Amino acid sequence: MSRIEEVSYEDLLEYTEKRQPVLDEIAMRISENPLTPVQKQCLQNILQYDQKIKSRMIDYKLEASNWLRQRDAVKAQRNAYESSYSFDSMIMDQRK
Repeated sequence: MSRIEEVSYEDLLEYTEKRQPVLDEIAMRISENPLTPVQKQCLQNILQYDQKIKSRMIDYKLEASNWLRQRDAVKAQRNAYESSYSFDSMIMDQRK
């Protein structure tokens, strides 16, 4: 968690995939036996990072979304200039 701002999205994904079964196991055990105060505190310590993890994942989502939007804009501009024209046609660029 100390390097959450530096970790790659692949590492964050791997971490969350490994973390989830552990949390599921804890939840199952809680349903069978109540937690002691020490166990409750340990669980609170683990869960306090959820918001930071979620926030970092949202950052990566926004970054990817922006990249896709920029790529689509470049693609549209390139398509405007690379349109197929007739070989003997003339193209005139009007400047204002």
